[in-house]
Amino acid sequence: MKRRLFWMLTAILCCGFVLTSCSNDDNGVVPTDMTFQTMKEALEQQPRVVSIEVEDLSKLVAEGKISPFKENYLCFFTQPVNHDDPSSRVFKQRVRVIFRGFDRPTILHTCGYALAAPERDNAIADELEANHVMVEHRNFGESMTDDPQWTYENSRQASADLHDIVMMLKPILKGRWMSMGVSKNGETSIDYCYYYPKDMDLGVAFCSPFFTEFGTTSVSRYMLDESGTAEERALVDEGIRHYLKNGEQGLYKDFCDSLRLSEELIPSFSEYVYDVFDVYFSVFSYTPSKERDEKFVRATDSQQRQYRSWHEMYESNRSQEFYTYYIDCMKEQGLYRPDYDRYSELLEGTSIDAEECVLFIIKEEDRWLRNTYDNTQRVDLLTNFLPTATTPMLFVYSKDDPWTAERPNNINPVTTKLIINPIGIHSNALENTDIYAPETRREIMDYIKRYVYADVK
Repeated sequence: MKRRLFWMLTAILCCGFVLTSCSNDDNGVVPTDMTFQTMKEALEQQPRVVSIEVEDLSKLVAEGKISPFKENYLCFFTQPVNHDDPSSRVFKQRVRVIFRGFDRPTILHTCGYALAAPERDNAIADELEANHVMVEHRNFGESMTDDPQWTYENSRQASADLHDIVMMLKPILKGRWMSMGVSKNGETSIDYCYYYPKDMDLGVAFCSPFFTEFGTTSVSRYMLDESGTAEERALVDEGIRHYLKNGEQGLYKDFCDSLRLSEELIPSFSEYVYDVFDVYFSVFSYTPSKERDEKFVRATDSQQRQYRSWHEMYESNRSQEFYTYYIDCMKEQGLYRPDYDRYSELLEGTSIDAEECVLFIIKEEDRWLRNTYDNTQRVDLLTNFLPTATTPMLFVYSKDDPWTAERPNNINPVTTKLIINPIGIHSNALENTDIYAPETRREIMDYIKRYVYADVK
């Protein structure tokens, strides 16, 4: 409670010279008598905004990828690396603001990664004619902190980043506020509601897994037992067996021999097994049902295709753009591993290693963090916060998406809604009828509008 009061006072001091009054009521609305002619003018009055640049989005508007808006800016907000000590060193956090009106609803796009492209996940904001504030997650993209030991890379500090930004912008953008994200972005949205339950009028997560283990096989089991149709799951099982047959002396050996001849990077057997499962996982997660047959056939028609898939995954995941995700997983958020136990007769006597199947993407100098894994926040969120939450929330999952295995199972039915999309994939592209049927889309938007269009008290 003392920490909460401290941060409320900090927000007041940060905004004090532009506000007549600044208090956080039960609806998360901060009243003010100050008015501005433009959003740029309002941003220029914020002492923690250190740069404001205009993005040229005219082409996206002309192509219909973004609805018309009044102003748009890329900004940097200064943030403490450690919110428990605001006097400590700071970093610059990148924020995009697409502005449509001071009294319009605002969607807080809680990026769990680097700042997404401006048209990404924008359809809901367009339909609501809402402001769209996209916040880059700390230690991604251009929002890097001076934190070499990853000490402050956790959901509590990231949520405090969001809280500070929202407290600065709420006196300006006076409509209702909704946080929203897909996958890890959605986890970030719900984490924020957990730490600051009065900030948002609605928190939304699409396709977001909430792990309480590091190395669970739940997602892989869901893929093999529940994703798609029985015929598709049979193709997956057949393909996995094709690649694992004869263990390290089978296709893996041929695969590595061909890579040596071309001096390519060679995966360990554990990495190879991970990729075998991941190829099929990706088909269910990211391919609409009408395109899956071709994808499943292509998944087993070429060893070189398998290698390219692994190599691209390995290189991209070790890049800074995605690497912090694995740090988050190792420290707090958990991660899945393939259910290779199901194929134990094919893997008996091999060098398969459960930890390597999960950790191979982590650099050696960071692997010590594996011993710091702490699921306390995730367990508390799922077992205590969600069942009794007073913050309105919406969870949307797709029946065939393997990430659905880790959806919340106990929510407050009065304040929270969970929707299972029968045809979808790992996406919130409501405008795509191959992903969301009209009735599902309508159910989602009706629920959102109930909260963001309500009268502000």
